Amino acid sequence: MTTYSFQIILNEDEVTVVQAALEHYKAFCLQQASGEGGAPYESHCFVIDAVLWRLMANPQMTSTSSFCWSS
Repeated sequence: MTTYSFQIILNEDEVTVVQAALEHYKAFCLQQASGEGGAPYESHCFVIDAVLWRLMANPQMTSTSSFCWSS
């Protein structure tokens, strides 16, 4: 299997959308795997779990808000 390396920077909203999409696809794959879909969907579930784990494995803050409340 050929391996590629990608670097992608996502903001919080983008991470939320990617997580939701992957979890939605995983639910679909689990449903397909329990029916006639079989093997490809089972392996997709393992890949989705790996991607979700890596998505949150090492987050780094790249900016902060400079907004502050004054009394």
